[in-house]
Amino acid sequence: MDDSGARAIRTRFEQANRLVAAGQFSEAAAIFAECVSGEPANSDFVDSWLLALSRAPVPQPLDVRSAPFAALASLATNEEWDQVLQRGIPLLNEFPRRVPLLQTMATASASLGYFEAADCYLEAAIALAPDQADLLRQRAKLLAQLRRYDEALTTWMAVERVSPEDAGAAGAIASLAIERSRRRNGLKRRSEDYRAAEPKPRVRPDQIQPAARVFGSLAMPTTTNAPVPRTLIQELELAVREFPSHAQNYLQLAPLYLERNREQDAERMLNRGRAATDNDPRVVALWEDVAMKVSEERVALARQDANEHPSEATQNALAQALRERDRLEIAVFTSRSQREPEKLALQYELGVRLKRASKLRDAIKYLTAALGDAVERAPAAFELGECLLQQGEVAQAMHFYRQAADTALAEQAHFRKQALYQLSLLATRMKLLKAAVRYLKELLRIDPRYRDAAAMLQSILPAPGTNAMPPTSGDRRVTSSTPTA
Repeated sequence: MDDSGARAIRTRFEQANRLVAAGQFSEAAAIFAECVSGEPANSDFVDSWLLALSRAPVPQPLDVRSAPFAALASLATNEEWDQVLQRGIPLLNEFPRRVPLLQTMATASASLGYFEAADCYLEAAIALAPDQADLLRQRAKLLAQLRRYDEALTTWMAVERVSPEDAGAAGAIASLAIERSRRRNGLKRRSEDYRAAEPKPRVRPDQIQPAARVFGSLAMPTTTNAPVPRTLIQELELAVREFPSHAQNYLQLAPLYLERNREQDAERMLNRGRAATDNDPRVVALWEDVAMKVSEERVALARQDANEHPSEATQNALAQALRERDRLEIAVFTSRSQREPEKLALQYELGVRLKRASKLRDAIKYLTAALGDAVERAPAAFELGECLLQQGEVAQAMHFYRQAADTALAEQAHFRKQALYQLSLLATRMKLLKAAVRYLKELLRIDPRYRDAAAMLQSILPAPGTNAMPPTSGDRRVTSSTPTA
């Protein structure tokens, strides 16, 4: 859309806001719908439109089997998401209380990468159907993807409340509690979190019992002799001691520990729970997440100590912490990939850990397998390029860097930029200057300020008035661009 079109839409948006102020909600909603049609990714437009619709008089309902809804369902089935939005906007303007329609609009928006707009539709749908588990689950995943962890955690708790048998809620709640604690402590997000995907639901052997009776097989531990009422943590700690084989007690207690930054207590408790519950898969997976977080924090503290008090002793301590972290994470992702061999994201994560530990031959094996997944393809190709570059296989490394640049998804732009930068360095070193110029121009089109790409391009381009490329020193050292620690 050109600037004049954007200004026209903005003018209409301001006009609709004036109608809202005057209480003319139906008229405002019609104009807001025009704005959303012009800019479906604009969450301000979507939010204002839905708010006006919620305040407008309720129209007469339409039979859900009517032709417009059938046509919309067909478009959604064929994943023609742009058309779903354009066809859905006038329908929603007429039938704003139709929860499945709001959910369809949210799915279409998210599929096109309009995540904030998708959340507006889901929020409106949940306001109409607050106990609909699939709506809550869809919004919880979206909020995690938007890194709104507090809201995602609250929404997953609502999922568990309305659908106690939900197999993914407990793991998602624990993972989000870990991530929130990680952010509060200033730790970087794990590399696998860029997808913000929900942990794969695990099958529960029995339906979860109501919270009031979860502690034991028949009844709660008695508190008749307790002079002071116990806190929930104390009740669960007592339940873990009295009923050590009940996995649900560990799953409820661990997030409470994490909320209070008691990661080491959570790790020890879950480690005991693995044996007590005969390696219940939910307890094992949660222990793995917590153990990796504790290990990462030990590395962060060791690195800080080495920076503030440089000595041979602190450097040795940092090296030891890094080795222990790598050993733990390799073991965790080896186990996970064996438990779920069809999940190629785990092959990718294992490959990354093996590469970081300089086990390049094994890393290449798992990263190559991860190329079969559309989401993992670009990250795996980039990491393969890094491995092969370390082995001196420059031509093969360039092949995989090019694949990473070509297949990176919108949210994986950093992989695309890194791959193009590495390609430009390698092409320059190999005197493939035209190729280097092409890679640098592509990179600068994406990010004009990326590292020293602009200066590199200027050093390669022919001087004014000449056709020949300038000579290059060829001594720029090309190394793996990702850290090893």
